[in-house]
Amino acid sequence: MLSGDLERPIFTNPFFFGREKHYLRAQIARIVHSTTIVPKGLHKVVEDNDREIEDLVPEDGAEVPLPTVHTLAKPESWVHYTPNIL
Repeated sequence: MLSGDLERPIFTNPFFFGREKHYLRAQIARIVHSTTIVPKGLHKVVEDNDREIEDLVPEDGAEVPLPTVHTLAKPESWVHYTPNIL
């Protein structure tokens, strides 16, 4: 679909308004958004809005326990930082 000419119009279905440079930027944004991951337990979902994420702050002022290297080697130790784009 990409030709390398950033000024070329894009012909897609559904129709995309813009040039190839705009389409490429939109694709990069979708890829980055869907592949940003963080260690599990460092962030929490905001209670009022389940589509927002905030840093985990302990109530008693203690440090947030950081995961070990062995824990981070497991795929289940990672979560997506941003909610689903769609």
